[in-house]
Amino acid sequence: MGDDLFSVKNEFFLGNYQGAINEAQSSDLVLGPADEKERDIIVYRCYIELGQSDVVQSEINDSHPTALQAVKLLSTYKTNKGMAEMVLVTVKQWLEDAETCNKPTLQ
Repeated sequence: MGDDLFSVKNEFFLGNYQGAINEAQSSDLVLGPADEKERDIIVYRCYIELGQSDVVQSEINDSHPTALQAVKLLSTYKTNKGMAEMVLVTVKQWLEDAETCNKPTLQ
């Protein structure tokens, strides 16, 4: 079976962030739960790169998985360099936690 997110990832890695968002929102895309989470990570990273961090900040909350919270933290860092120390402390805490330290998004 192929990578269901190939076109989304391809657009993202090529820097076509709006294209990646459009691909991710396509009705032809049928995904399982793990792929849905990966799609969400890519889409929110696209919003960050498009300068729309407010979307990320407003839509991701503490009830979301750590991977998405990490994307929100990236958004915080990119929009407010004064928060760099808080971001670094949070990432260190996550990496010291046995439950979150092996998450690919954090590494």
